[in-house]
Amino acid sequence: MTKESVTVKNDFSKLFMQFPVGGLRVEDFIASQQKNYDAFTKATQLATESWSLVITRQAELARKAAEDSSNTVRQLFNGGAPQEKLALQADFVKDSFEKGIASLREVSDLIAKANTEAADVIAKRVTEGLAEIKGAVTPKA
Repeated sequence: MTKESVTVKNDFSKLFMQFPVGGLRVEDFIASQQKNYDAFTKATQLATESWSLVITRQAELARKAAEDSSNTVRQLFNGGAPQEKLALQADFVKDSFEKGIASLREVSDLIAKANTEAADVIAKRVTEGLAEIKGAVTPKA
């Protein structure tokens, strides 16, 4: 936590303590908001790390596709009968299409995983926050 955020937190604490709200403890409210902030920070960090992984993987897949294309073009210019070149092109298109679909699925799975991880962090915090609110407003027996 930075010096500025500590100062702001302390300033808000002092301000809120002047205005108590029907049994709600200001310290609990501030602690809850800090937990919210921490959860959003963690979710953002997970999303950033996951997107970095997605971008890196897409670059690897693009590099491999470029290598495959380059190899096929070299083979096409190395001579051979027109029928062989046509067969080579057909195989290349088929392989490229299949690899493209597989890559799309792989990247889609990475994105789905990233979204799920970040959403799970937020969902957990929302559930905890609601329980904290309920506990704060429920009369103690």
